[in-house]
Amino acid sequence: MGLKQYFGFISKRISALLQRSQLFQHRWIGYIIAVAIYVTLLLIPLPGFEPSAQRAFAVFGLAAFSWGTTLLPLPVTAIVILFLLPFSGAISAQETYAYFGNRAVFFILGAFILAL
Repeated sequence: MGLKQYFGFISKRISALLQRSQLFQHRWIGYIIAVAIYVTLLLIPLPGFEPSAQRAFAVFGLAAFSWGTTLLPLPVTAIVILFLLPFSGAISAQETYAYFGNRAVFFILGAFILAL
């Protein structure tokens, strides 16, 4: 790869990054829409849904919007879901985190994160 090709490649990458940052210039609108979806799905009575199912559906709506629009990175959205499910009362915290291991796993994971 010649020097001219290398700088052409770099300039294309930089312009792509700049275009991408312009797309997310008004990201706060996406956050407002996401919260509006969550609150709307919580407040509108859905026939045939138990209250815990409706809360879980609201979390799903928020997650689907966030994943579909890449409002948040996928791992961040997954962590938000982990916190929203018990926070909204859809499922208890112990049941939510039981699917990912026991308490010792999260303790060690937290220790590793703090060590970074």
